[in-house]
Amino acid sequence: MHDHYSKDGVGLSITGIHALQLFTLPVGYTKRWVNEFLGDPPPMRARELSRAYDVPHLAWTESRPTVREQGMRLTKSYGLKTFAGPWGTRLAHPVEALVAAAPYLSQWRLTACLDALLSGELQIPEFTPQPAMTKDDMTAAISLLPARNPAVIALKRALVNAAEPVWSPMETLVRRMVVTQDFPEPTLNHPVMIEGNLAYPDLSWPELRLGIEYNGGIHLLDRRTYGTEMNRIRTFQDHGWDLNILVLDDLEDPRLRWNWLQWLAERLNRGPQSASRSTVMPRLPRPSSSDER
Repeated sequence: MHDHYSKDGVGLSITGIHALQLFTLPVGYTKRWVNEFLGDPPPMRARELSRAYDVPHLAWTESRPTVREQGMRLTKSYGLKTFAGPWGTRLAHPVEALVAAAPYLSQWRLTACLDALLSGELQIPEFTPQPAMTKDDMTAAISLLPARNPAVIALKRALVNAAEPVWSPMETLVRRMVVTQDFPEPTLNHPVMIEGNLAYPDLSWPELRLGIEYNGGIHLLDRRTYGTEMNRIRTFQDHGWDLNILVLDDLEDPRLRWNWLQWLAERLNRGPQSASRSTVMPRLPRPSSSDER
């Protein structure tokens, strides 16, 4: 591969899953229950995701190079801007790489990648971080791609669901679960000043002092992180906030999922704002014992 990068005029860039990994975007597998709950179709080539990790995917721009090595995928680039990557390589534009990877990724994963691009600097190993992209940037890039391509269509749909600021793919998932159930759109990582310090609930409805936090594995595995998080939650509660702390089981288990969605429905219908459109209780689907985990 490096020999090809070294040749003048070849114009190869890394694209697809590997480019997204080098941009530190949250690509990965999606469990069946996620697509079913969100009402999203499964990715066209979901079963081939593991193989996609093993096969380098390169895009060519001018002339197609002659490649003797096996186990490599070459596709034509759409000509979007490329970025300098590690080891003297070039990385395809994140939008172009997302289109190349879209057949393997769920709508949640595509949206999480777009959320990350909107919410923070573009991180490339060995290089100074690039400024975050905007929705206008992404829309302009997508406009240069074949409009009828199914992968482009999938990315356009994900962009409609993208939001900022989002700091983890699980925040994206919880937000999409909430919005899918017709709850009002939450505010994301809203700054709250408590005792002279800023805190940021993952999802919140600030006017009600209501919020949802998702705690991943690091909160359990790292003692200091766990202690800091528990103290932060107590501080919120001491100042009148009603927080629900979710872990992975709360999302995956149908009955636990039902419980916190019911909790949210009750909270959004209490108080003086219960008559407004933003607090209408949705009709939640009852869990079934046959639900996939």
